[in-house]
Amino acid sequence: MRPGALVIAGGGLITIAGAIVAWRKAAATKSATMDAVSSGGSFKVHATGYWPFTATESEKKMEGAPVDRKGKPLHTVEDFFAGKSDHVSVSGDPDIFPYGQKILVNWFDKTITGRVTDTGSHFHGAGKVYRVAGEEPLDFCVESSKTAVPKKNVTATIVVGDTLDKAGKEVALSKFQGQTVSGLYLLGLAA
Repeated sequence: MRPGALVIAGGGLITIAGAIVAWRKAAATKSATMDAVSSGGSFKVHATGYWPFTATESEKKMEGAPVDRKGKPLHTVEDFFAGKSDHVSVSGDPDIFPYGQKILVNWFDKTITGRVTDTGSHFHGAGKVYRVAGEEPLDFCVESSKTAVPKKNVTATIVVGDTLDKAGKEVALSKFQGQTVSGLYLLGLAA
């Protein structure tokens, strides 16, 4: 066998082993989040920000329109701290969180009230992405790309039964089970 073939075969084995490790970490993330959500407890969050109000032309496709998934206006972290809104609009998995699910989130040295009213392709279905093992992805509406978003030790607490969903839906724990998770993010091979 040629040396180049050995490198390719070895690289394939490393990739397979990495995918198995990533799958296990994703399964642990889903399980930990399910346990926290079912008890109304806290779960770890990978917090990011999105800024539809100030997005440049090239950012608009990713940042979306300044309305949530039901066409209602979004509310930023800045609005919340200025007393202009009683909550921050949050993008999350609509298959899990009913529309308007209330969550309390530590935001640096303060606590914000979030409502999961928005979504995006990286938050649900086959495109759902766990960028950090053990942390459920949530995207918080902010005024601009310059707004600081906490990156470490962010937790959210579910306020059980407090949603804006008129059908009275609860958090769908069963939806954590069938999620497809991108292992590339967990391995640090994608941004």
